[in-house]
Amino acid sequence: MPVFVGPGSAPDGGFEGKSDRVGFPTATSDPGSAVVGDMYVQSVGAGATLRIYDGSSWSNACPGATVSASGGNVNGTTADGSKYHIFTASGSLVVSEGGTVSILAIAGGGGGGVQHGGGGGAGALYFNEELTLSATTYPITIGNGGSGGTPPSNDNSADGGDTIFGPGTPLHIVVNGGGKGRKMRQPNTASMPGGPGGCGGGGGMTPIHPSPPSRTPGGSVTAPPTHSLPSPLIFGNVGGEGTDYNAGPNGGTGGGGGGCGPNGGTGSNNVPDTNGTAPKGGDDYICPSDFLPVSSIPILGAALGTPGKFLGVPNPQPSDYRRAFGGGGAGGSHSPWGIYNPGGNYPDGGGGSASKTGGLGGRGNNGDGGAGLDGRGAGGGGSGSGNNQAGDGGNGVIIIKYD
Repeated sequence: MPVFVGPGSAPDGGFEGKSDRVGFPTATSDPGSAVVGDMYVQSVGAGATLRIYDGSSWSNACPGATVSASGGNVNGTTADGSKYHIFTASGSLVVSEGGTVSILAIAGGGGGGVQHGGGGGAGALYFNEELTLSATTYPITIGNGGSGGTPPSNDNSADGGDTIFGPGTPLHIVVNGGGKGRKMRQPNTASMPGGPGGCGGGGGMTPIHPSPPSRTPGGSVTAPPTHSLPSPLIFGNVGGEGTDYNAGPNGGTGGGGGGCGPNGGTGSNNVPDTNGTAPKGGDDYICPSDFLPVSSIPILGAALGTPGKFLGVPNPQPSDYRRAFGGGGAGGSHSPWGIYNPGGNYPDGGGGSASKTGGLGGRGNNGDGGAGLDGRGAGGGGSGSGNNQAGDGGNGVIIIKYD
């Protein structure tokens, strides 16, 4: 992929050099084959970026180029010189000078199921530290969290809404909302598996002890739309199974909702312990510390109008809690001796010991499900009885950062 300088046409016809300019080939994405030092102009929309190949990957040839943009609930600079745009509601990112940014996008979490119900699944999460934006306007839709099931014993929990970046542009990104947790199915009725979604919802408890024993499946992961960007950087996991009534000494439970954690973060395929404790929700995704440095989090929380918190998580909490997104909701317990499924290790609750942002599961026969955190795309917790409210899923968010 040579470069030609000077008047006349290049020998291969691919370039035309002038006495006062250098010509490069143009393309909309990185070429599949190249050698060290190859360069081209990535042209997307009205913008253009010079890219270079180092022998293993493509990168911007001018990494110091400054992006200029506006939009979001936060549009400000932190102490380390990083610029953030945080969208907790739908809007538009208006880019006047294109370049490379980091982006985290998560959809709304699913609502929990009522009556020993499954936890809601987290919204799917997309993370990319090298997304090239052009000088154009990118519409943004933030997915709402799904509502939790309501008493008495209604199977009316809802899936989370999709979060969408850049519809109508070449950088169209769609992350799917979390699947709803389901209520306990009634005797002699069809199974009520967790809802499919970005992360699957947990299945509801089975009310009798069938022979052979059976469990209610958790929800599956829904693939992103084919028109969206390729999905290697989209995280989603299946929901956990609901157990049957006699699965443990003190009754069964709903399954935990799936989470975005990359290390097998699924809802528990649960057998209740001797206290009838419901299963945890799936693990959260912990974003890199260079994307959300500890020093920047209090500044961003204050800019969002919540001093002392950032997207629902108090500042005194450990750094990994403040960088957590997409925890699954915990399942609701049947046992009256069960306890609330242990949430995240901070007072606002979580979806289980390994989930920092999802909703708590309801105590057996007497407990509401907890809500997933807004701005974290977390799943809501299942309730402990037909007389208790299940937790709502948390709304999604888009965070864009550049230097």
